[in-house]
Amino acid sequence: MSGEELIFADSEPEPREFTKTVPKDLSPFWRNMSQKVSRAVVGQERAVRKTIRNLSILESPARNNRRAVPALLFVGPSASGKTLLAEVIAREWLGIAENENDEQATSPLVVIDGENYSQRHEGSTLKGAPPGYVGQDTPSPFEEIGKFDRENREKAFFDALAIFWKKYEDHLLESDRLSHLMDDYFETKLESYLDSFRPFRSVLLIDEWEKMHPVVQKQFLKILDKGTFQTHHGKKINFRRTLIILTSNIGTEKIAKILDNNTVGFDLSPSTDEISKQEISQDIYREVEKEVRRKLDPALYSRIGHDGIVVFNRLTKEDYEKIVNREIEYLQERFFPDQSNAEVIFIYTTKEFRDMILDKSDVEREGARQINRLISKYMENPLANAFDGGYILSGDQVLFDAVDGEAVMRRKPRSANFKILPAEIIDRDNSSAAPRSEDKTTQEFLEEFEHYMEQALKALLERDSHPRPPKHLKDDDPPDSDDPPEES
Repeated sequence: MSGEELIFADSEPEPREFTKTVPKDLSPFWRNMSQKVSRAVVGQERAVRKTIRNLSILESPARNNRRAVPALLFVGPSASGKTLLAEVIAREWLGIAENENDEQATSPLVVIDGENYSQRHEGSTLKGAPPGYVGQDTPSPFEEIGKFDRENREKAFFDALAIFWKKYEDHLLESDRLSHLMDDYFETKLESYLDSFRPFRSVLLIDEWEKMHPVVQKQFLKILDKGTFQTHHGKKINFRRTLIILTSNIGTEKIAKILDNNTVGFDLSPSTDEISKQEISQDIYREVEKEVRRKLDPALYSRIGHDGIVVFNRLTKEDYEKIVNREIEYLQERFFPDQSNAEVIFIYTTKEFRDMILDKSDVEREGARQINRLISKYMENPLANAFDGGYILSGDQVLFDAVDGEAVMRRKPRSANFKILPAEIIDRDNSSAAPRSEDKTTQEFLEEFEHYMEQALKALLERDSHPRPPKHLKDDDPPDSDDPPEES
C-alpha cells in the first residue's frame, strides 16, 4: 500500500466531530513571565501582554522559519517604558549577566541607537570595516546577536564538567592519555550540545528608528526578509530566534490629544469606570495605528503589520506612585541583610516623602526618568554621605520624611546586641567525592564520564527549555483562563 493510500484511506471528518475548543490563552510559562515583566514595567500591561505573545510565537516550533523574521514597533510617549520593556524582556527570557557592572560584559540586550546612523555613510559600519581598511578589527554590532545566549550555554556546560573534574581530579592529573581523550571528547560533546540551541536567542533593540537614514533602514528590511546578515568579514548572522524591537515616538501627539479631550492622563481619576478606560484605550490604539501607517515607510509597515504595533500609554498619577514605591523597594533590597552584604540598613519612608518625590518630578515632560534621579538625590546620596561621616552605622534604621517640602533623614540606632551572622558554607561536592580506585581502567573511566555528561546535558536541555503544554488535555481539564483576552 502506498503512502498516499495510507494517508487518505479514511474519509474527512465531519465538523460536528470537532467538539473541543482550543484555548487562546498563553501557556503557564509565558503567563508567569508576563506577570513578572508587568511588575517591573508599570502601567503598560497591554504592551507587555502583546510583546510576550509575540515572543511565544517566535519560540513556537509551529512557526514557519521560512517566513520573514517578526518585528515589533514600540510607539508612544517618551519615557513611558519602551526601552525598559525591552531590557526586562531580555533579562527574563535570556537571564542576567553575572558581572552587570563590567562595561566589557556581554549584555542580553543588543542596542543600536538610530541617531548614530542618521547619515547615509554610517550604515556601512553595520557590516564592519572590510579587510585592509582602517578599523578592520572593529566588529559589526550585529556580531553581538546570540552571543549572550551562547556564553550562558557554554557556562552551564563548563559548570557540569567542573563537578566531574573535582570528583575525579586525581585520576585526570595522573594520566596524560586520559586528559587528551577527555579533551577530544569534550570538544565534540560541547559542539553537539550547542547545536541543540542554534540559532541562539537574542533581543535586538533599534532605538529611535525614525532618526535612521532611509538607506540604513533598508539594510534592516533585508534582515526582516531573509533572517540573516553577512558582515564584511564573511560572518553570517542568524536572526531567526531574535526578537527585533523598534522604538519610535510616532503617535505621541495623538495620545496626548485624546487623553486631554477625555480629561485623563496624569490626573486620571480613580473613579473613572473601566468601560471608559477601555474605550479610550481603543481610541488611542486606532488613532496611533493610523498615524503609524501615515508616517511609516510602507515597506516596513508591510513587514510589521497590524499585530506588530505595540502602543504605550501615557502614565497616570497612580502609575508614577507605583514607580516611586518600586524604586524605593529596589534601594531597600540593596541594603537588606544577606550573605553578600556587609552593610545592613533598614530603610523606611513616609507618605509625605513619597509625595514630595512626585511633586518635584516633572513627569509631564520627562516621564519616569526623573524619578530615578530624585531617588538618588534625596536617598542614595544622603545615605552615602552619612555612611562616610559615620553618622549611620550598619544595623541602623533610617526614616526618610518630608517637612515643608524638604527631605529629612532620621536615624534610629541599632540595638546593642545587633549582629550579622555569617552565612553557612557547605561544600556539597566533597560529600560525593569518588573513592580512590587504582584498578579503574581508562576505558571504564571514559564510559563513566560519558554516562555522567549525557545525564548532565539532558538535565541542562530540560532546564533551559521552557515547559511545553501536554500533548493531550483530559476532558475534565479546564483551559487556563487567568490571562486576559488579547485586545485588537
